[in-house]
Amino acid sequence: MEDIRWKQRFKNFESALKVLKSNFENKEPEDFSELEQAGLIQQFEVVWELTWNVIKDYLENSGVNFAVISPKNTIKEAAVSFFETAGIDGDIFLEMLKARNELAHIYDFEKFQAALVKIKQTYLTQFENLYLFLEQEAADE
Repeated sequence: MEDIRWKQRFKNFESALKVLKSNFENKEPEDFSELEQAGLIQQFEVVWELTWNVIKDYLENSGVNFAVISPKNTIKEAAVSFFETAGIDGDIFLEMLKARNELAHIYDFEKFQAALVKIKQTYLTQFENLYLFLEQEAADE
């Protein structure tokens, strides 16, 4: 693999997503202890940070110049550039941004459990769609 920043970050995203996804296999959110819930929320935050950064790096590599670099601007640009063709829902990515920001400051395990349900039922699918798109893009270059 060439020394291209988005591809390097993609490998980190892949690893972090694999950890998050594997923890939900054969287990429901209510089955996790409070400590496990807190750890999964933390892992979601890591995946989210890698997600928006790999998207930013990918777009910059594709020639996009950002006036202001932020997660929200990055997601909006990706929605215009490639989300629809990749089967990615930009609204859900904006929802993930909001969830990540809220979860970073909440230590309420009822909210953690509700967030874990959303991560398992909705967010993981979108992360996987992004993963598949970027994996194909990396292979095509």
